[in-house]
Amino acid sequence: MKKTTLILAVLSGIFLNIHGQRTNVFAAFQLIENGKYVEAKKAIEEALEDNKTKDWAKTWYARGLLCQKAYQKGIKDDDKKMYELYPDQLFVAYDSFEKSLTLKRNQRITDQLEPIYVLLANDFLTLGLKEYKGKKYDRALKAYENALEISESYIVSVELDSNLVYNTALAAYKSDDLKKSISYLNRLNEMNYSPNVPHLLYEIHLASGDTSNAELVLREGIEQYQKNEDLVLVFVDLLYDSDNCEAAIVILDSASVRNPEKYIYPFTRGLVYQKNEKYEQAIEAYKQAIEVDPEKLSSYSNIGTCYFNIGVEKKQNARLINDNSVYKQEIAKSVEARKNAISWLETAYKKAPDDQNIKDQLIQLYRSLQMTDKIKLLSP
Repeated sequence: MKKTTLILAVLSGIFLNIHGQRTNVFAAFQLIENGKYVEAKKAIEEALEDNKTKDWAKTWYARGLLCQKAYQKGIKDDDKKMYELYPDQLFVAYDSFEKSLTLKRNQRITDQLEPIYVLLANDFLTLGLKEYKGKKYDRALKAYENALEISESYIVSVELDSNLVYNTALAAYKSDDLKKSISYLNRLNEMNYSPNVPHLLYEIHLASGDTSNAELVLREGIEQYQKNEDLVLVFVDLLYDSDNCEAAIVILDSASVRNPEKYIYPFTRGLVYQKNEKYEQAIEAYKQAIEVDPEKLSSYSNIGTCYFNIGVEKKQNARLINDNSVYKQEIAKSVEARKNAISWLETAYKKAPDDQNIKDQLIQLYRSLQMTDKIKLLSP
């Protein structure tokens, strides 16, 4: 009889101890509800130190709830003590909730966490934006990734926010985690998110010295976003810098066929030819640009410049000719080219009489042809 009494007493003591610690956790929930977060923290941390309740799902759930509620209260009231009740408090909240799931995964706790996780994801979004603006890109990345992880969790039934993926990609890029940035950007590319995505991928690959992939993402981007001229022009610059002008012309020709209403493509073709001293082809390209948009001044002035350069070439070539009659023919061609230059520059000047650059070019041409009267008209 005495032995039975002793056993019952021991069992009763064990039960009371376990029950006491669990009561501590239940008390913490009541303290959280009443906004007594410091007291709730003390109760929860005591439960986490006890071997009998440290692996209880409700203990971790309570800590997660405490961290989230205190953080939200602290942000609302600008109370640092509340939103820094724990270091990295939002992350502690999320880790605590996840820990509770590993200890007891059932439908009830899933249902409880769904609205909590939606709010938590929003808190991480706000935190990520704050850290990004403060140029703390590593922390911004961590916050955005947690928001993204929550939004893709089986617990939360929401549509994937592509803007969140883009923000995460940017934070990864700014924090020099290029591998992660590329991974997120590739996901966005599959979603046809924006032409900014292949543009940024191009910059990352180029900065990494990967010219092949830089070229590939631009080619794919141009096909994907056929109305976007920035990708075409960036690709043309890349090809031009690589001394692959023929390929640049092909890209511009294709873009012109797809978008005949855009003057920028024939105009840029003219620039490529002009920079390669192929002035006749450049003039034809600029004339096409004028057909598309007669009001763009640069097309007229660039044609004038091309004719001027042709005139200079003809004059230089004439100096190497021994046959006097052939020499005179080349000089005549030089004069004719410079007269053509004047015609186009005068047209440009009429459209923009305040453009000093065009005015200076005209004065230079008038002097070369000894057109004194016209110089007087332009001189102050």
